[in-house]
Amino acid sequence: MRNKIIPFLLLILSFSLTSCFDVIEDVTIHENGSGSFKFIGNLSQSASRINTILSLDSLNGQPVPSKAEIGAHIDRFRDRMAQQAGISNVVVNKDFDKYILTISFDFKDMNSLNQALHNVSESYNKKRYTLPKTLYSYDGNSLERKELFHSFLSTLIAKGQKDQLNTNLGGASYTSVFRLDKKVTKVSNTKATLAKDNTIVILRTPIADVLTKKTLLSNTIYF
Repeated sequence: MRNKIIPFLLLILSFSLTSCFDVIEDVTIHENGSGSFKFIGNLSQSASRINTILSLDSLNGQPVPSKAEIGAHIDRFRDRMAQQAGISNVVVNKDFDKYILTISFDFKDMNSLNQALHNVSESYNKKRYTLPKTLYSYDGNSLERKELFHSFLSTLIAKGQKDQLNTNLGGASYTSVFRLDKKVTKVSNTKATLAKDNTIVILRTPIADVLTKKTLLSNTIYF
């Protein structure tokens, strides 16, 4: 069951979640390159559907894990992340009533963040689920978020499942937030917006548009 949790979660999206849910990537970067990372998955509007699925023995030929098994899988992620060099204050909050997952941690520098994300994803399955080694780069004058989200999902989702996801995810959104100490002068992604104080960059888009490449999450933020 351990190595089947991720495909199972994708099946939940593919076969049942026709209502809204939100995924948020929230990154704070300080001038010295240190910062904090937060991931939020809010599936509260699909809670009743998820409860129905979790009551089944199997879904599309795959065994359905219990809440305890899913929780243990999330805890293993937390423990692995806490072991990574340059990573501290790892906190995981999982709400199985509203189905909201929050993962947060601090990182010493951008290399520590990139390496930790890569190492932890590699520990699950070296062939299919590994994130690339460089997702973010920062040189003091600019911050780059590379376009790797779509390619990573493509390795996780079979074509038939992706087609169904594109149909079902009309109400699902992905939000990328970057919080900076410095004033932002410009951004490369035309769909990104700046807060009034020019220190927060926000890009919100339908997940279906990310999967079909109508929206790219890559962005270079200049100071």
